[in-house]
Amino acid sequence: MIKNDQSSSVVYGLFLEDDEQNVLLGIYFLEGEAEAAREHWIELEVSQFPSRQHDWARRHYSTAVFITKLPVGQTPSFNFVK
Repeated sequence: MIKNDQSSSVVYGLFLEDDEQNVLLGIYFLEGEAEAAREHWIELEVSQFPSRQHDWARRHYSTAVFITKLPVGQTPSFNFVK
């Protein structure tokens, strides 16, 4: 018997490390989706800075925006750790 189960035991959370907290930007079912969303989000943020600050903004957001695996089916916890 072949089991056709499309469910996953992991989803991917996209977060922004902001001061002393992590801000959830989105949840994705595929790692590739999360990576593409991260790049898109960084580009949108960088575009809001004057062109002379693009390099700084790209470096800043490249370290501040990260993807974390979030297990599915566990008791909810709102304390996400990088």
